[in-house]
Amino acid sequence: MSHYFPKVKAAVIQLQGNLKIGDVIWIGEEVGAKGYRQKTGSLQINRIPIDEGRSGEEVGLEVLRDVGVGDKVFKLS
Repeated sequence: MSHYFPKVKAAVIQLQGNLKIGDVIWIGEEVGAKGYRQKTGSLQINRIPIDEGRSGEEVGLEVLRDVGVGDKVFKLS
């Protein structure tokens, strides 16, 4: 994660693979370590809602809990 906006609970991530609404992700240092699991509920590019982000794009991701800059996002399903 390169940015985190706590007031709106959103993070900016650079995708290394496709990510769509409904995908299950892990946010944290590594899968199973400190972090948490959530379903992707909202994605945006330049504040425009999208259904799917593609590899290489920088997207805004709604998060359920506070996260830290440098946390990673892993797609589980």
